[in-house]
Amino acid sequence: MKKRSFILMLILCLGWSLISPFFQPASVCAQSPVIRVGYIDYAGFIEPSEEDEYTGYGVELLERIAAITGWQIEYVYGDWQQILEQVREGQLDLTLCAQWTPEREAQFLFSKQPIGNELTVVYTREEMPIYYDDPAAMDGLRVGLLEGSYQNRCWQEYAEKHHLECPLEEFKTESQMMEALLSEKVDLIVSGALALHKEAKVVLKLKPSPFYIITSKTNTQLMEQVDEALEEILLADPYFEAHLYDTYYGDSQYSIQPLFTREEAAYIQNSGEIPVGLDGGQIPFAYVESGTLKGIWPQLLELIEKKSGLRFSLQPQFSQPDYTVFLNQNPQQGLYVGITRQNLRLRENESFQLSDPLLDLDLMAVVSPDESWSAGEQFSLIVTENTALGSEFLNQIPDGILLYADTLEQCLQAVADHQAAATVCDSYTLNYYNWKPGISDLRDDYPLEFPSLQPCFAASSKLDPMLMSILNKTIASLSQKEINQIIYEATVGLYYKQSWTDWLKANADLAASLALALILGVTLLIYRRRKQTEEQIQKRRTEMFQHKAEVDRISGLYNEEAFTERARTFLLQNPQPYYLIYMNIQRFKIVNELMGVEKADQLLAHIGTQLKAYCQRYPGSLACRITADHFMLLTPQAAYQNNGPVDILKDYHTELNLSLEFGVYPITERTLPMKLMQDRAALAAKNRTDPLFSQVGFYTDEQR
Repeated sequence: MKKRSFILMLILCLGWSLISPFFQPASVCAQSPVIRVGYIDYAGFIEPSEEDEYTGYGVELLERIAAITGWQIEYVYGDWQQILEQVREGQLDLTLCAQWTPEREAQFLFSKQPIGNELTVVYTREEMPIYYDDPAAMDGLRVGLLEGSYQNRCWQEYAEKHHLECPLEEFKTESQMMEALLSEKVDLIVSGALALHKEAKVVLKLKPSPFYIITSKTNTQLMEQVDEALEEILLADPYFEAHLYDTYYGDSQYSIQPLFTREEAAYIQNSGEIPVGLDGGQIPFAYVESGTLKGIWPQLLELIEKKSGLRFSLQPQFSQPDYTVFLNQNPQQGLYVGITRQNLRLRENESFQLSDPLLDLDLMAVVSPDESWSAGEQFSLIVTENTALGSEFLNQIPDGILLYADTLEQCLQAVADHQAAATVCDSYTLNYYNWKPGISDLRDDYPLEFPSLQPCFAASSKLDPMLMSILNKTIASLSQKEINQIIYEATVGLYYKQSWTDWLKANADLAASLALALILGVTLLIYRRRKQTEEQIQKRRTEMFQHKAEVDRISGLYNEEAFTERARTFLLQNPQPYYLIYMNIQRFKIVNELMGVEKADQLLAHIGTQLKAYCQRYPGSLACRITADHFMLLTPQAAYQNNGPVDILKDYHTELNLSLEFGVYPITERTLPMKLMQDRAALAAKNRTDPLFSQVGFYTDEQR
């Protein structure tokens, strides 16, 4: 009996050993392949950190490929010749940033798609008397080369073309080559642009060449995976490479500093002050406040001065300025900033020329709130000569007509007064005039599309070509980061200041009335408009609540419906005093414009995280996101009095100067509808004692 039991047990164990592999988790059976990638000391491309993590252009690209292929990436450092040899022998699987040559074609497989373009850059020490593209000063100097680098042949071609006799010395790594330059063992070094040698100055840039991912000739299956992954990445985002370059190399020395020839440097030194005209009443681009010229153009011109060494004499023009008169008075050096390629008078005028664009301004169609258009109706569009439109508009609206005005403010006012159906305006100008009575009601969501506006320097055709070359090189060196910072500083906190004319126009029918009739009329008007607004808001909210669950998708907080229900319960169950706090990000439309929708959503998500943490720290608190950048917080008065306004922007790192406005409604009547409480909190925020210096406003009955 015991013997049979033993045999049976033995059979069961044997059977289990045979079938158990089929019950192993999939992660055990199919582990991700490890791909060994060789890299060299290229700053910004593949760089290890102290935490054994890797960052850079190549790392982000490989992570995207690995997400598609399921690879695990292992990075292996070496010098360039060593990396190439190990890839060829199969000791490494891949390496990046390899340019194509016939010799390499015979030894390696190249990806079908290049993964970027790399310039050949020649550096020297800061104190060396060499200008950009200055072969006479380079002749006879000692030149350092990276062993096996593609850039060596680019230098050789340049040296042969200019008959340079330069002793050459090869180095195994970029670090060794840069050390030799700084220690004066060589006078020039030839490198790829991806090396990012910020401690030296650029004196030459040679033709860009595409670079690829390469592997050994025998590793066809691996390269097929690379090609398929690259194709999928580019289909999802055709500008993926451009985004990578802007992220990791957008502020490199050879891209953010203009490179001038010896002749251009001499021109800058001897040019004196260059007269620059600009429209002095073009808010927010240029305007005078307290005797000081402010706006986007003055700040941008200051940056161009700093980068180029040119000196400008800014001459704002007022009272219907005419740039053609200004330029004809200064034909050799005169410039006028802000003229666009769409300008009506310059389209076929050979007497003037334009620089490269300074900015790209998106245009939007602006119509009155009650504007509607259907086929067969005549649609009038009013524009300035600087935003003139032709076939692009007429193709969209075959029955449309074009009208013209001197300024964008006049265009907006014409639409507000129903003298034209629509106008086009850039977002910065519209955001400023959107505070003006009448114009503030205009819609900017009309479905018409227009090309972007490209302001430039305008100049006479007689302008010295050397000056135009210097300007274009400097414009090309302006990074988007620098431009965005200037726009933000020039527009944030800029509000339209109402004049007596605006007030009289908005209240013309009441100006002659008696004081009592005026008060009564204004009260009735405010009540009616408020009632209409509440009804519209309630209607939109009712429609929105039908399609949303309790939690807001972006912030992770309750939506308004869920908040209202829970807040009512909180107030009934907790007799302690409560505050209802309204929060709003000031100038969120500008933040959204500069940061982009994705970054703006990240900001809203951060605020949601901070408010949830607050509610966890202080029981009895409740938060929600109402819409856009508007939030509500129900909290015990004691919690607020002990802590003050909630610092919901804490630890959020951004170059923009973000700020909040708060409105506090002390809840004294718990039977009031939650909507009315919210309105009172919002009203308190909009009626702060001093909006420029006070973030918090408290509700009073006098405000209502």
